[in-house]
Amino acid sequence: MGRIKLFLICCFTIFQLSIHAQAWKVYSSFANNTKAVKTSNTLYVISNGSLFSYDTNDNYVQTYDKVSQLSDHGIIDIALYGSNVIILYKNGNIDILGNNDLTYNLTELTTLALNETKIHELRVFGTEATIATDNGLAIYNLKNKTLSTLYNLESPVLSCIIADNIIYAKTSANVCVGTRSKNLQDFSNWQKTTTDAVKPYADFDAFAKNEEDINKANLKIVENIHPDGPIANYFYKMHFDNNNRLLVAGGCFNYPELNRDGTIMMYEKGKWSAFDDKEARDKNEKPGWYMNITDVVECPNDPNLHYAGSSNSGLYKFEGLKCVEHYSYSNSPLKVTSSVSDTDPNKGMYVRTTGLAFDKDNNLWMLNCGNDTILRVLKNDNSWEGFKLTEIADFSTQDHILFDSRNWVWLNNRRTTSKGNFAGVLILDYNNTLGDKTDDKHVFIKTLVNQDGKSYTEKLSEMNCIVEDLNGTIWVGTNQGPFMIEDPTSVFSPDFRYTQVKVPRNDGSDLADYLLNEVAIKCIAIDGGNRKWFGTVSNGVYLTNADGTEIIHHFTKDNSPLISDEIYTIAIDGRTGEVLIGTCDGLCSYMGDATDPVGKFDEDLVKVYPNPIRPEYSGDIKITGLMNDSHVKIVSANGRLVNKGTSIGGSYIWNGRLDNGKAAMPGIYYILATDISGNESVAGKFLIVR
Repeated sequence: MGRIKLFLICCFTIFQLSIHAQAWKVYSSFANNTKAVKTSNTLYVISNGSLFSYDTNDNYVQTYDKVSQLSDHGIIDIALYGSNVIILYKNGNIDILGNNDLTYNLTELTTLALNETKIHELRVFGTEATIATDNGLAIYNLKNKTLSTLYNLESPVLSCIIADNIIYAKTSANVCVGTRSKNLQDFSNWQKTTTDAVKPYADFDAFAKNEEDINKANLKIVENIHPDGPIANYFYKMHFDNNNRLLVAGGCFNYPELNRDGTIMMYEKGKWSAFDDKEARDKNEKPGWYMNITDVVECPNDPNLHYAGSSNSGLYKFEGLKCVEHYSYSNSPLKVTSSVSDTDPNKGMYVRTTGLAFDKDNNLWMLNCGNDTILRVLKNDNSWEGFKLTEIADFSTQDHILFDSRNWVWLNNRRTTSKGNFAGVLILDYNNTLGDKTDDKHVFIKTLVNQDGKSYTEKLSEMNCIVEDLNGTIWVGTNQGPFMIEDPTSVFSPDFRYTQVKVPRNDGSDLADYLLNEVAIKCIAIDGGNRKWFGTVSNGVYLTNADGTEIIHHFTKDNSPLISDEIYTIAIDGRTGEVLIGTCDGLCSYMGDATDPVGKFDEDLVKVYPNPIRPEYSGDIKITGLMNDSHVKIVSANGRLVNKGTSIGGSYIWNGRLDNGKAAMPGIYYILATDISGNESVAGKFLIVR
C-alpha cells in the first residue's frame, strides 16, 4: 500500500473516531484483571473483557474502547508482537495496537463465520499469530497483516506451538504435527501423535506453565489498579431515580437462566459505586441464592433507601449501599413459584420478585411471578396487600410494571409457552382504593390486532415492555414490533385494537409500511422531545420522531460504536440528553439532542455547550433549558439572523454554520426563544472564538 493511500486512510479513520468520540461513550468494567502483557515500561491489561494500559514510569493509566482506539468490544486475549499489542475479540476480530495507539484491524475470521465458535488461544511466534479454535487453526502473518492460512484439523484445536518450521497443534483428539514444506491443507499430510511423543520439541504443559507464570508476575504489578467503571458488564434494567442517579439491576430473567451474582450499581456525578452484596448473601438461607437482581428502585421520600427485586430470591431492602432486610416466603406474603414443591429444600431460590414500582402514595408494588397472587404491595406502613389476578394466575414470567398518568397499573406477561401461558398486557384500575377490591377493574389483553384488523396473535410470543409517552399514549414492545394505545381507556372495550404506526414510503405511491414490523422490540425509552428509542433483540437501536412516522437513526454494531445489537435496556438522562444503552455485552451511550423541557422560561436555566466555542471544537452547539417546541432564533451582535428552528424537547442544536455552509464568524451571538404560543420568551448569549 502506498504511503499516500495509507496516510489518507489514517486521516479518515482519525476523523471518524473524532466524530464518534463526540457522540458516543463506552462504560467499561475494569473490576477483574485477568491477563497482562508488558513492553519495556507499559503493561496492557485485560479486565472484564476491556483493555487498559499502565505506565510503570509515571503511573499513567489509559483505557481503550470501541469509541476511541479499538474496532470492537469483548476482548478474550492479548499478546505482544514487538512493541505492538495483538488484541483478539470473542467473535474472531483482531486489532493490532501499535505505536501512538494507531490501530490496524484484521477482520478475516469474522467473515469466515467463526462468530459462534469457541476460541481457545492466541499465541505469537516470530512474525506469526496462531489462533486455536473449535473450527480449526488460523495463522496470521503479522508483518503483512494478512490471514495466511486456516487449517481444518477435523477436531477442535486447543493449543499450538510453532518450532523449527513445524506446526504442533494439540486437538481434542490428538496432536497434529505438520511440516510446513508439505501441503498442509491436505489433512492426510499431518502426522497424528500424542503429547508425550512431541516432547521436548513441543511441550504444551511447560509452554503453558511459563506463560501462566509470566502473566501472574505481570498481574501482581497491576493487582490494585482498576480504572473507574461498573463492577460488571451486566445491564438488565436501568433508570434514573429522582436524584438523577442511574440505578442498574445487573441480573437476568431469561430461559434458560443465566445465574448472575447479585449485582446492583449506581452511577452518580461521573462515579460508579456498587451495592454491598455481603449482607444480602448472609440474609439468605444459602449465600448462593443472592443472584439475578432484575430491578432496583429508590424510595420517593428517602433517597437513601432502595429496594431490589430478584428473579430468584425475593425482595431486598438497602439503606445506603448496605442490605438491611430480605423479604422471602418465610417472612412475608411473597410466594414460591407454584411449579416448585413445598418440600423442595431449595425453594428459596424460586421466589421470583421481578418488576418494582412505587405509586404516588409511596407504596411499593412488585411482581411475584408464578403463583396465584402475582401482584404484591408493600404499603408505606409496612403492611402487605395482594391482588389475585385470575387471568394470569400462575403465569411464569412478568418483569415490567408501570403506573400511568391515571395511576392505573400496567404489567406484562412476557411470553407464550406450551404450558398455557400467553404473552400480553394486564391493566388494573384499582380506583385508588388499595384496600378495597370491590371497585377494581382489570383486563388481560392477549390478542394482538391492529387498527386495520391485521392479527399477529398467533405470532405473539413475547410482550417485553410497556411505557407511556409524554402525550399519555401507551407503547408496548413485542416480538412483532412496537404497538401503541392512543386511548388507554379503550382497553376495557370488547372491540379493543392496538394502533400500528404507518411510515410513509415517500416514493409517490402514497403507500406506507408498519413501523419496525416484526422487528422484536426489547425495550422502549422516551426522550425530552417525546421521540421513541427502540432497543431490539438483535437489530440494535432505532430512534424515531415523536409519532413514529420517521426513523431518524438506526444504530448497529457494524455502523456505529454500539457494542452489541442485543439490547436489554435504555435510560435517558433528561438533563443532558445522554442515551444510555444497556446491552448483553455491557453499557455504552449516545449523546442525544433532546433534553427534558422546562415548564417555564428562566434565563438562569438556559445553557450553551460549549461556551465559548473555541477554534479546535468542530461539533454541534447545544442550547438547553428551553420549553417544549420553543421557536429559537440565533442572531449576531449586529442583529443579523444566522439560524432559526424549533427545539426538540428542551434542546436546540446548531452546527455553527451559516446557510451557505461557511462557519459563523467569531463574536457574540444571542439566543432568542419563545414558547409555542408566543406568550413567553427568554434570551441568552454565547461566544464564538476563531
